[in-house]
Amino acid sequence: MRYIEIIKIILIVLLILLLPLSYSLPILYTPTLIISNGDTPDVDYANMIMDKYYLKRKIQILNDSAVNIFERKIRYISVYGKNFSVRGNNSKLYVEYDMENNTVRYKKIIYSIKMTKDEVDLFGIKYRVLNRSDNRVILYTLSKKITTNSSFNYGDYKVVLKLVSFDNRILVVDIYKDNTSIEKDIHKDKIFYLNGDIALLYEGIDRGKYVITVYNITILEDGKDFVLNRNFSVSLSKDEISLIYRDPKSIEDSFHIFGYHIEVINNTPFKYLRVTYINNYTVELEDSDIVDLGEGVFLIKNDTGIFIFKDGKIFSKDLKEYHTPNTLLDSENVLKADCNIILVGGPEVNRLTKNISKYLKVSITNTYPGKNTGVIQTIKNPYNPNYSIMVVAGSDRWGTKACVLALLDSVYREDDVIYVKWMNGTFKVLN
Repeated sequence: MRYIEIIKIILIVLLILLLPLSYSLPILYTPTLIISNGDTPDVDYANMIMDKYYLKRKIQILNDSAVNIFERKIRYISVYGKNFSVRGNNSKLYVEYDMENNTVRYKKIIYSIKMTKDEVDLFGIKYRVLNRSDNRVILYTLSKKITTNSSFNYGDYKVVLKLVSFDNRILVVDIYKDNTSIEKDIHKDKIFYLNGDIALLYEGIDRGKYVITVYNITILEDGKDFVLNRNFSVSLSKDEISLIYRDPKSIEDSFHIFGYHIEVINNTPFKYLRVTYINNYTVELEDSDIVDLGEGVFLIKNDTGIFIFKDGKIFSKDLKEYHTPNTLLDSENVLKADCNIILVGGPEVNRLTKNISKYLKVSITNTYPGKNTGVIQTIKNPYNPNYSIMVVAGSDRWGTKACVLALLDSVYREDDVIYVKWMNGTFKVLN
């Protein structure tokens, strides 16, 4: 068991959520062991992979009255239906499809977001509702706060301050764009909306200078293109914004859309869909509140603040939970695990990487692929061919770090071999 003292095994499973529509990374979709040397920086890299791809739930206490909850949910759906819908915290994905020659063909994909009177959450960003009608919604989000007593530039605009009323409640400005200008009165604490690009809020005077907040504007119009992604058209209702994918037939079996990842699984006796999606929300608690989050986790608020309770243990800051394989293995049998494996670190620091060196597509040594350079590669597990082993390793710690950052940035496709180099504080793909 000496090997267990050297190697830290992190057991995790879940879907990667940030892949393009065109491909997926299957090794990250099944129960997976991530293995690194606990006496090296590689263990930090393994934790980065774990938090990026395999975090099941994170509960974080924000202050004495609020808790943020991040959850990745998984649903399994038979392909022999004709449609399905999955509801997140404030969104819903609806999909219609047919089976043609044992292949899933999508017919309709609609992503819907709940809209309150004053606010809407678009892909994790909180937008405020500036104005709405039956066929148009104007949204705004904070961009920049500016303190000045003369002028400022923002994008294509120049705003020149001219004068202020005696009671400091009205600020008169000239707004320039494309060699034209307009004069406008901006009333204190009232947002002024300008031509679909920006909005201005005059907040008053601080230390002899005027404080102006600039907001970015997003306009959604019923039946028109969605301005943030023109693959979608907009449909508006009283309390919902729906984004309709224009060409669903062009999408392959597996795809990612707005935090939902749909994967067709066909390496089993029957084919099914696996849908992974995100819930990210805040819970407000009052005195003596107890909130049941499921799976034996509770939020409890008393006179001293909020704490998290799970399995007889108390957590005062945060709690992370991960999806894990069902079985723990000793060091002698870890390569025979009935799951995929990710090895972080080369053969000099990771004994398991050394054990499979002769099976690798690219050999890794202290001198190859070279200083600050590493390789990401995937092979069939020679000890359990039903599964794969991904090796993320370099000739030195910087080469390994470059590989990990490339993996986190979703540039790697399984079965490829890519060379990566650490350069100027980040990674560069060499091939």
